[in-house]
Amino acid sequence: PEFNDYMKESRKFGKAIWELTDKKDVDIVFEHPGESTFPVSVFVVKRGGMVVICAGTTGFNLTMDARFLWMRQKRVQGSHFANLKQASAANQLVINRRIDPGMSEVFPWEDIPAAHDKMLDNKHLPGNMAVLVTSPKPGLRTVEDVLAVNGQA
Repeated sequence: PEFNDYMKESRKFGKAIWELTDKKDVDIVFEHPGESTFPVSVFVVKRGGMVVICAGTTGFNLTMDARFLWMRQKRVQGSHFANLKQASAANQLVINRRIDPGMSEVFPWEDIPAAHDKMLDNKHLPGNMAVLVTSPKPGLRTVEDVLAVNGQA
């Protein structure tokens, strides 16, 4: 009975995804919680798709029905971006303009739904899209830049 209840809820979640994607399964699931959500992530990713796990905030012990992996040729990939020193070095490369992020469009926070609609409808420009989280305008690279624009430097 417990497995049947779990599958019923997993299917409900998959159906909710289909309502958002016009009945298309997702290619990749980025998994962060781990223990509490990993089995559902494996279930909902499309045949041949991938679950990328980068943490385990709800726990590190993963239990799932492995048939969804091999019978549907799904993949699981572990990922860890960087340690503090590496992340700081990567940020410095961006600040120094040594890395071009290939930005095509930058949206203010309130336009996040419009950005998602553009991607969903495949109407976005080639390149990367970004959202301004605390920055008043694009192109500012440091806290000092933001403070200067706001007249607080």
